[in-house]
Amino acid sequence: MNTAQEQANILRLLIEISYDKRLAITRDDMDGLRACTEREITLVGKLNSLTKGGDVPTDEVIALARELKQRNVLNDDLINTHLEFVNTMIELLTPDSDPLNNFYGGDGKSVERGSAKRPGILDLSV
Repeated sequence: MNTAQEQANILRLLIEISYDKRLAITRDDMDGLRACTEREITLVGKLNSLTKGGDVPTDEVIALARELKQRNVLNDDLINTHLEFVNTMIELLTPDSDPLNNFYGGDGKSVERGSAKRPGILDLSV
């Protein structure tokens, strides 16, 4: 098997893993995501060692690399969306400050009792 074929095979495996990662992300399967990442690291190391030969990549390798890049961008967007959701939920569930327990502002300096931040959205009376 020549270098271009090996590169193409590794890229195909990386694309497969990117689909597995997407499933792991949507299912909140952190162990599965970690396993995918470990497999990716191993394959990327092999791919890097193959590309150091200075060979010009074939059209197939370039196309597979583009597909992998698109999959990675989609997975990155999905992870960021999940993080934004989690952060929003945390902000909704926790008040900015608790006037009974918070004696310090965001900068770490003591705050006046009257200048405490407003309570979180779930702490407001309707």
